[in-house]
Amino acid sequence: MTAALRAQDRRRKDALSFLLAQLQTAAINRRAEEVPDAEAVSVLQKQVRQREESLEAARKAGRAELVEANEYEVGLIRQYLPQPLSEEATRALATAVIAEIGASEVKEMGRVMAEAAKREPSVDKGLLARIVRAQLTGG
Repeated sequence: MTAALRAQDRRRKDALSFLLAQLQTAAINRRAEEVPDAEAVSVLQKQVRQREESLEAARKAGRAELVEANEYEVGLIRQYLPQPLSEEATRALATAVIAEIGASEVKEMGRVMAEAAKREPSVDKGLLARIVRAQLTGG
């Protein structure tokens, strides 16, 4: 953020200030000084999802300036997120968690998802959900 201030990049400064405020809110909610890394990643992922939803709405409404602003913010936030696991790594994680938990039915999907996300916070949860569901239904 200091670099953005020095470069007088107001758009970057504003986006980073907002993200910092979100992380501080998460810390306050936990009654802690700092947010654990896994929760910080979760906060940033939530911000990406919100901006992607805004991006879709802006595209449908034909609001080019909002599309550009949201694309910029999504790109900025993703710079601070760890690289998501590849599909193969996600499949291996799902297989390992399912075997360890002993899950065999779709109703146990929540337990599998929670354990997998705890082990690997950078996993793409949408991809993980599809893989887990396919493995539990025998697909």
